[in-house]
Amino acid sequence: MTEQEYFYWGNFREKAEQTLTKEEADKVAIIWNRLFQARKFYRPCTCDPRAWQKMINEINQVYEAYETPH
Repeated sequence: MTEQEYFYWGNFREKAEQTLTKEEADKVAIIWNRLFQARKFYRPCTCDPRAWQKMINEINQVYEAYETPH
C-alpha cells in the first residue's frame, strides 16, 4: 500500500455513508487490483454489495497491517 493510498483509505474509512460513489468504487477497485496483483482488472457489478464489501475488508486488512512512515 502506498502512502497516498494509506491516507486515502483512512479518510474513506471515516465516512459515514454506507454507499459507494462511482469515484469511490473506481478507487476501491484500483487499490484492490494493485494490492492483490490481479491478472485481469476486476471490478464487481454495482449490484453485488457482498463482492464490494469483501474487497473493502481485504483492503482494510492491509491498511491495518501497514506501518505508517515516521
